[in-house]
Amino acid sequence: MVLAQMARLLFGPQTLSMTAALVDRLRLDLDDGLTFHSLAHQTHLTMGAVAPPLLVCHGAHDVIIDPNRQAQWSQGLKVGDRRWVCPGGRHFFHYDYPQLVAEIIQNHWLQGAANPAQPASIKSRRGA
Repeated sequence: MVLAQMARLLFGPQTLSMTAALVDRLRLDLDDGLTFHSLAHQTHLTMGAVAPPLLVCHGAHDVIIDPNRQAQWSQGLKVGDRRWVCPGGRHFFHYDYPQLVAEIIQNHWLQGAANPAQPASIKSRRGA
């Protein structure tokens, strides 16, 4: 029941069969996942530890990363770093908005290489 609720929060409303598949995948991830963080444990990285310009992205409706942690990211950005919030995005915003995410990443690479900016939020050409 808890994993079904988590699947809905992460991926939005789904069919019953898709929800069952997502619940199974989430259960496997909790048991066997080899990631730095999971639904049960989050790892926090040290701010400022990355020398190249950093692009921090997250969904506006991400239920995994709490709003306090999101706000701390902005405070830890250095010159040339950027933060982007995907409007309407959940935790897996890159899956739902692949073209927009590609545009944001490309923009970051091109502008960061040519002219590092002050730490700031960025917007896509579509106004996102």
